[in-house]
Amino acid sequence: MTKALYRKTYIEQRDQLSASFVENASLTFCSRFFSSEQRSRVKEKTIMVYSSFKKEACTIPLIEKLTASGASVVLPGVTGSEIIPYYCSDQSVMKAGPFGIMEPDPEKCSACEPSTIDIIIVPGIVFDKKGGRLGFGKGYYDRFLARIGKKALKIGLCYDFQLLKDDLLPTEPHDIPMDMILTENGFFNCKTHSYISR
Repeated sequence: MTKALYRKTYIEQRDQLSASFVENASLTFCSRFFSSEQRSRVKEKTIMVYSSFKKEACTIPLIEKLTASGASVVLPGVTGSEIIPYYCSDQSVMKAGPFGIMEPDPEKCSACEPSTIDIIIVPGIVFDKKGGRLGFGKGYYDRFLARIGKKALKIGLCYDFQLLKDDLLPTEPHDIPMDMILTENGFFNCKTHSYISR
């Protein structure tokens, strides 16, 4: 399939999810994240999490638990054509951004140097098992991932149906693959092609 057809197909499937499914899945994502021994040591780590929108894989429980666990939580803001990361773990300092997505208020939050991010949770419409990711086509995350360097662990977050079982997404030279994909079934390691936890 073309990128456009992948987007259309998987956005339509996502938009049909019930509110209860999205809510239950968000708790499962959080539980899966913290059930993995690798992810449980989050204290003093700088972890960037996206602000979920509509029926995207919801990140609110994850953000709350990361904050309670002592992590430095970073959320993205958008300025022009770039993502600017800000330290932010409190919904009261968020405001609607240019796309209607809640993001940190720059007047109330401190900017984060991208190179200090240890883990980044990345949204996507569909992923493949080699770490390929398809977003909305604006390139915000592609440009940002190129800025944070190789040390940051890149984790795609999606519902299980958004992780292709056999097919590979069309890729371009500038695409940066995920290291892992987190679904309701656990962490899928894109390098070993196996699940870490189920």
